[in-house]
Amino acid sequence: MAANPTIITGFANPDPNAAPLNIVELVKLLNQLVQSVMVGSYIPYVIGHDTPGTEDQDKACIKLSTTKKPLAMMTFYNGKWRRVYNGMLGEIRMYSGDPTDETDGFDDDGRGIAEGELDGWHLCNGKDGTPDLTDKFILAAHMNITDGHPMWNTTDGWLSFINAVTSTHTGGRRDNVLTAATTYQPAKSAIVAGKWAADGNAHSLSGQMWGEPGGGTNFDLVPADPGVPVPAPIENVPPYIAMGFIIFVGYI
Repeated sequence: MAANPTIITGFANPDPNAAPLNIVELVKLLNQLVQSVMVGSYIPYVIGHDTPGTEDQDKACIKLSTTKKPLAMMTFYNGKWRRVYNGMLGEIRMYSGDPTDETDGFDDDGRGIAEGELDGWHLCNGKDGTPDLTDKFILAAHMNITDGHPMWNTTDGWLSFINAVTSTHTGGRRDNVLTAATTYQPAKSAIVAGKWAADGNAHSLSGQMWGEPGGGTNFDLVPADPGVPVPAPIENVPPYIAMGFIIFVGYI
């Protein structure tokens, strides 16, 4: 099996005046003349826990933990050691951690700290062109249409079941509070009682109850004012755990 990469070993031309007197001197001379050349664009690796210095920028780095676990493969780019992409552009993942960590967290705009564990990632906070997923549930978009691109069109962007109502890809609310304005309120009109004949035996379906016979003041039976009912809020959010979302945006 051929070596990978290919290594060519040879000897340089010796000093014409060299005259080794024995095998030992000959071996010493040859050791000074032997040289090996790596054929191809291969570069050596620096392997260890500490990040290499700039003097090793022509190499690649395999970074290890203090217990020798492999953590990242890195190359020197734009003045810093950057890990090989560990996400695809536009890919979104859930994130749980300390976003304020000055080494492995995010900067003030939400971009992963360069050379940190989240290098190349960005919080989904609406900055730098990222979607703002703050306090929102994730809903699968409409992806099986046959007219045009399966995920979006030129009018409404990403499609979902709420487009028929809002023509947008966001909607809903965190809670709903039932108040007098959103619930049933009983009527407050007067209750009119039918009068009875003078002998008390015949009910009249017309007219009103009078305070006294003949032209007196009629009685209006009015229900008591129930006030303004203010029911307690109804919890309508299912059990949940809050997680951050990050999107891969690449390196700058």
